[in-house]
Amino acid sequence: MTGRNSSDIANAPIQGRAWWIAAWIVSAAVASTALAGEIGVRAGIPATDKDEEFEQYEFYYTHDLSWQLTVWGDLTAATYLDTAAGALLTNHESAVIVSVGPILSITTPQLPVSIAIGVSPTFISQDELGVQDFGGQFQFISHAGLFLKAPHDLRVGYRFQHMSNASTREPNPGLNLHTLTVGMMF
Repeated sequence: MTGRNSSDIANAPIQGRAWWIAAWIVSAAVASTALAGEIGVRAGIPATDKDEEFEQYEFYYTHDLSWQLTVWGDLTAATYLDTAAGALLTNHESAVIVSVGPILSITTPQLPVSIAIGVSPTFISQDELGVQDFGGQFQFISHAGLFLKAPHDLRVGYRFQHMSNASTREPNPGLNLHTLTVGMMF
């Protein structure tokens, strides 16, 4: 993590807007509790030395699309739609980050563990943060993770994510993060 203190984060104006957007997504998710899904938070830290100054914090809502396929024995593949909003931070700057995209999850009833992969078109409010130029505000986040279903409908997990503009523009430096997830299933 970087050398920021809590007042640096609290004073970031874009981040304040990100939390309002995230609160709206979460409240919409709670309002639709008749639908199966999950709400939660994610926090990401750098995965490589070149990404050392970035952090990401977001609220998410994952909606069960009810498309499932038994792959082999009790092994099941299921699809979800993931929506997220939050803040991408570097030193004393921040940007709103919003993403929506599909997830494919592999599970078995014998284990409380699932593996998930996905890709999400992503918008960031500024394409330059600190010295990093992401080459545009439209990005893609691809991710893979391992998740554990905990008691009381909690789910915790780890995912590795890569954000880039998929070579649609130059430059295309990419950003890799280790992301921890805590969610509540309903």
